[in-house]
Amino acid sequence: MNVIFIYLFASFWISRAENHISSPEHRKVYPVYALYFSKSKWSITPKRATWRVAQEYCKQRNGKLTHFSSERELKDVLLFIKTSGIHSSKKFWVGIHYLTRKAYWGIYTGEAAPFVKWSPEEPKLVESGERRECIMLWNPAKIRTEENQWNFTMSSENCEEKHFSICMTTC
Repeated sequence: MNVIFIYLFASFWISRAENHISSPEHRKVYPVYALYFSKSKWSITPKRATWRVAQEYCKQRNGKLTHFSSERELKDVLLFIKTSGIHSSKKFWVGIHYLTRKAYWGIYTGEAAPFVKWSPEEPKLVESGERRECIMLWNPAKIRTEENQWNFTMSSENCEEKHFSICMTTC
């Protein structure tokens, strides 16, 4: 347990900065949590938004909705979410969406997503007649316990739903 605690502080630091979402529906200033790790900065938007608004929010800050290159990177970001005090029941947009012309799940560059940890029975492009072309990170457990509350996976979702999001910029 001590090794994990020491690793947390040796590997990255967490800062809380004031920031704001500048779309017309977001006029207040909200706190934004940020993680600096391995030449990247991840931040969590403080307000729920659609996938496209979240994508624009990240672009305005010279970043993008995050994607993960490995399970290790996902675990580091989940540890950041956990230590920042954000509740495990939240859902977060990530920068993976269905590229119709290429018929696969891709990232902002048009390339295939390098790492996706799908929830059981995912991905679903259509459910109940609704298109689900954007990816969210969430905990699918019906009942959360101490053991499973940080077991986040990825699911396809209607892009018009409003969720928090995780942005990434290169430092």
